[in-house]
Amino acid sequence: MTGVRWDGLAAFQRDLHVLPQTLTDEARPIARTAADATAMATATRTVRRSGDLVAGISVSSRPAGSGGVAYVVRSAAVYAGVYESGSHGARMTAAGWNRGPMPAAHVLVPTAMRSRTTMRDALVGMVRAEGLKVHG
Repeated sequence: MTGVRWDGLAAFQRDLHVLPQTLTDEARPIARTAADATAMATATRTVRRSGDLVAGISVSSRPAGSGGVAYVVRSAAVYAGVYESGSHGARMTAAGWNRGPMPAAHVLVPTAMRSRTTMRDALVGMVRAEGLKVHG
C-alpha cells in the first residue's frame, strides 16, 4: 500500500487562509506611498499662477475588492482637466478676445504612470518576500 504523509498540513492551510489579508495589509502602505508621491510630484511640476491647481490636489481612498483599498489623486480645480489635456478649440476671454487653444501640460498622467511602476515593483517584492513566485 502506498500513501502520502504531509506533516504541517493544518498549519499550511491556516497560513493560506490568512495570506490574502496579510498581503492586503502589507500592500496598503505601499499604495498610499505611491499616491502621496504622485500628488507631491504633480504639485511640484504644476505651473503656479493663482495656486488653485496645486491647492486642489488631494489623495482620497475608496474600497476595492476583497478588503483592499484604492487611492485616487485628483485636483478639485475646475480647469484641471484642461490644464492636463489641453483644449482643442479656441479659448475666449469674457470680453470675447481669442486666446487660442490651451496646450496640454501632461503632468499628472505621466507622473502617475511612473509612480504606478514603482508601486508595482514594490508589490512584486513584497509578494516574493512572502515566498510566492511572480511571473510576467
